[in-house]
Amino acid sequence: MKIRQGFVSNSSSSSFILYGCSFESFEDILKALKEELDEETKDVLEKSMLDEVEEELQKIINIKGLKLDVETYSDYGIYIGREPTTIGDNETGKQFKDGVVEDLSKIFNIDKKDIDYMSECFYS
Repeated sequence: MKIRQGFVSNSSSSSFILYGCSFESFEDILKALKEELDEETKDVLEKSMLDEVEEELQKIINIKGLKLDVETYSDYGIYIGREPTTIGDNETGKQFKDGVVEDLSKIFNIDKKDIDYMSECFYS
């Protein structure tokens, strides 16, 4: 069983709101990554289903101690960011946004203008 600790999901629909960025394909992620992945990790990601890519990216994020989540949707892309519900009691909206930009910039070469609020809802 897969336990989600952030994004809302059930069998008929799936939705989320996050502040972050999205990628249309795994190749886009590889181009944006700041550091070269080792060949073993790259091979795992290239041969993986989207759920496995999500898990591998989340491992990279966790190893670096970043406050980011990864969500994938087969026809829509890969989303990386942070949910507004995770804003701390002593954290302002600006601090939240700045923290997301800082965390994303630690692993991706990404333009700040490409980081924004995203909300999606998908029905199956």
